[in-house]
Amino acid sequence: MNEQENKSFVSGSESFSDAENKRRDALDRQYEKALLMWNHDKFKSEVKQSQLMHNFMKDYEGELAASANKKMLDLGCGIGNDVITLRKQGYEATGIDISHSALKLAEKRAAEEGVGGYFVQAAYSNLPYESNTFKVCYSVGGLGGNNLEYLKTSVKEVERVLENNGIFLFNANMVVNEKTLEDQQQGIIRYLEAPLVDKLIEGTSFKVEKFAQSEAEVAGHLLKRSKVVLRKL
Repeated sequence: MNEQENKSFVSGSESFSDAENKRRDALDRQYEKALLMWNHDKFKSEVKQSQLMHNFMKDYEGELAASANKKMLDLGCGIGNDVITLRKQGYEATGIDISHSALKLAEKRAAEEGVGGYFVQAAYSNLPYESNTFKVCYSVGGLGGNNLEYLKTSVKEVERVLENNGIFLFNANMVVNEKTLEDQQQGIIRYLEAPLVDKLIEGTSFKVEKFAQSEAEVAGHLLKRSKVVLRKL
């Protein structure tokens, strides 16, 4: 790890549960391959903001510009696309991910883009931040693949670290196939229905500000998309 990474990359893996460690190990194997390929220019990908965040920044442009708090938290930041693009736009974006390898690659990309990224290895269920820190928390597909109780705990943590009137944006997309249907039967959440969103925010100060669903045919499979915007009252 280079000097810059030592300054910004923080590991919190000692607090992970057995399930979180298992998920981390699987993601680490995936991103280690990406790290090896990154040394070859032909494998490098452009840093590009996700469509979810692009649309959000456009829709909430006035509110975000007027807010004195420019702090945003990316839950499940992966290789850092949204953190990097938000920092270039002047926001104090921070990314967390359970995968150490993903964060090493995120740091490398942030350095190549000339921005000071701040990335932390942490789980959604135990965020290493003080209460009322962020204006916006968001997750681009990062919440899928967990059970209801874990997600409820994570939503409570997001509520804690958001400032009053803060925003929590997230989505969950599912390709309908034998594996994802089996996951659903076992209580693994990959797609959000309105009653499920109500369960997630039960007992919190969140209210649903926006909820959208859509479906599309992709490579012969049905892709189901869901997007949620929550407001902390």
